[in-house]
Amino acid sequence: MNEIKPGCTKILLKFKDNEVIKEKYSFLEGRLENLNCYMHNDYSIRLRLQYDEYYEQMIIEVTILTPEHLMPKDFESAIKIFMDHLGTFENFYEAQCLIFDKSLSKASGC
Repeated sequence: MNEIKPGCTKILLKFKDNEVIKEKYSFLEGRLENLNCYMHNDYSIRLRLQYDEYYEQMIIEVTILTPEHLMPKDFESAIKIFMDHLGTFENFYEAQCLIFDKSLSKASGC
């Protein structure tokens, strides 16, 4: 992972998705590169993906970086920022999975 600049608050989250075929992993890998387009420009999100072909599992590490000058002083507001970012990631990920599933069902004639 790239060096984190001083003056940023970092939170790291890990997700595991089971029953991910290799084609879905390749599709999501390409799509997840576009996630920053959906984020607020003052914040940064970094992703690291790992795929276990034997278990058909994908592990996604999501690192959210928030510049300290944008970080609220109270804990509840800070948690809200991270939850908003988490929601953005989850919505984007789920939408991409649906797109893949629909394209797969069209390709197989279902």
